[in-house]
Amino acid sequence: MEDKYLLICTENLDSFSLLFQTIKKKASFKVEIVHASDILEGKYTKSLKSFRISDIFIAIEGQAFSRLEPSLRDYCNKLEEATPFTNFLYLYKDMSCFEDSGFINGNKQGYILFENDAPLTQAIQFIIFMINLYNKAVLANRLADYIYHSFKEVVYYEMLKKQKMDIEELNKELAKKNKIDNLTNIYNRRALFEFLEKEKSRTLRNLQKLGGEFHIPDNKSSIIQEEENHEEDVIEYFSIFSIMMIDLDHFKKINDTHGHLVGDKVLKIIGNLLQKESIFRDQDIAGRFGGEEFIVILPNTNANNALGPAMRLAEELSKIKFASNDNRTFKVTLSIGISEYHPTDKDNEAIIYRADQAMYYAKEHGRNQIIIYEKVFDK
Repeated sequence: MEDKYLLICTENLDSFSLLFQTIKKKASFKVEIVHASDILEGKYTKSLKSFRISDIFIAIEGQAFSRLEPSLRDYCNKLEEATPFTNFLYLYKDMSCFEDSGFINGNKQGYILFENDAPLTQAIQFIIFMINLYNKAVLANRLADYIYHSFKEVVYYEMLKKQKMDIEELNKELAKKNKIDNLTNIYNRRALFEFLEKEKSRTLRNLQKLGGEFHIPDNKSSIIQEEENHEEDVIEYFSIFSIMMIDLDHFKKINDTHGHLVGDKVLKIIGNLLQKESIFRDQDIAGRFGGEEFIVILPNTNANNALGPAMRLAEELSKIKFASNDNRTFKVTLSIGISEYHPTDKDNEAIIYRADQAMYYAKEHGRNQIIIYEKVFDK
């Protein structure tokens, strides 16, 4: 906040001198304690010109402002032609501000000072208030001069609405970026665990809606066993989800032979394939688990049905010729392990462990293949 400037006019506010000094000492933005006459005489012209108009606030006693406002506006308008200076903060010593319709309607920015409050406590509260006020001022300054002055009341309402939308959109964007792997542009490990938890909760809720607990055989392969019954059909269609653990075969060799930059390009291409609509559905969730390992969460999909997108992924990858910086081409293959969720799983690690075991089984038995855990380990 070092690029923000606050001028506090002390006229009719002498009893708050200790508070203003505390604000000046603690604030992260520049604070000057002045008399209104100092501003009118141009003593701060040089200092003010080094700041943008939207970053300057003048705080002055609310009831005295009606007399000084025209002169202050004329002076501040000279600082930057064609840009109206509107950043005034009205300070009140009592609750009389509630008699000011402009303050009530939101046309004025106001703050009530309390003489009996501890200076440090009130200074911190004031500084937090000012930081929020500066943020609002930046948004407000983007509005065109004509719109702002011609339709002030309408624009003020729209400004608040836009501010809220901008903040919500920014928060969404930040939240999304915190879940995205920077290299592959798909979800990161933390996001995958969040989605797994949500999918597990959804599954358990659906099972409860279906009317209680289902019997799961000891080998936990309720979906892929040859003898199916109605109970299992319902679970398969309505509740079960699967995950796919994917590992690039011989990735260390790719890095050692062609360099880490080429290895990064390979990972990016895998990330693109995991987002391809011809391979996965919109509701499928792909992410980078770590290094050259990836996970895909497939809602409403049993282990057998997860085999389809896994085969499509392997087939699409087989069509790609990768090239090193010296134009040497090479192929990349995947070892894929699949497992489905078991309602008896105690945590998310259980299904990840099974898919991981299946993936390592694929590697140990020749790589470049897809293994379903329940078919190999739960026979």
